[in-house]
Amino acid sequence: MRRLDLDRDGEITEVELSKVLKSVENQTIMDAVETAIKKIAAGGEDYPSMREYVKALIKKFDHNSDGLITFQELSDGLKKIQIFLSQREKQALMEKLDLNRDGEISADELLKILKNTDSRLNNYQLATSVTTVVKRLLEGSEKFSNLREYARHLIRKFDNNSDGIISFQELC
Repeated sequence: MRRLDLDRDGEITEVELSKVLKSVENQTIMDAVETAIKKIAAGGEDYPSMREYVKALIKKFDHNSDGLITFQELSDGLKKIQIFLSQREKQALMEKLDLNRDGEISADELLKILKNTDSRLNNYQLATSVTTVVKRLLEGSEKFSNLREYARHLIRKFDNNSDGIISFQELC
């Protein structure tokens, strides 16, 4: 309840629910990006150095052989190495890897990120069960045009007395 009731008044409003959903959505995207980077880095274990691995990755991803990875090349390359991300997750990954923000990933940029990555994939438990519940709630949001509309739908679903807010009793 505390995680959803941002103003601590004992009630969950549409605005509060929308903010929490957006926050969890952003965290979910960043978790996917970090996991993807760790998976990419883990592939370097079979190479003599991370620099050699990055050269091989660039070659594998780079369709036009210009030594740089565009967003489309990144998207296609991820599929080749069995990493599947949503469009938003791929965009966030591109932003993370494109350190100089020129729209392309160079070998130096990729090397900097991968060298600073612990390639051991750690399956960690989420900090609280509330985060897990909110993530599950978020799964239904794709049917709606925005999170605010989805939050409105959830309020109506749980709001038994039709007062526009969710009380602790209604939530349980």
